[in-house]
Amino acid sequence: MNISLPKTNSEAGGLKSLKRFVRMESDDAEHDQEVLELANRLIAQYGERAMTYAKYQSLKAAHRDEKLTMEIWYRIADAADRIWKVEPV
Repeated sequence: MNISLPKTNSEAGGLKSLKRFVRMESDDAEHDQEVLELANRLIAQYGERAMTYAKYQSLKAAHRDEKLTMEIWYRIADAADRIWKVEPV
């Protein structure tokens, strides 16, 4: 599954594949791995701002009343925070 993160802060897309993945019946380990992969990619792209970026995207989704997108971004932010605490770049 190929999931692309936004290239700029203004791009809101990039999570359609993950939304489809979340809706599918899959085990939690597979889902957690996907979230960790996205968090690592965000850290590679944004460094220490990765968690802030993901939380901001979560808030934007909440404002648009997109609950699934909000939850996905929140999970990515949480994973980025955990990764950053263990392995600062």
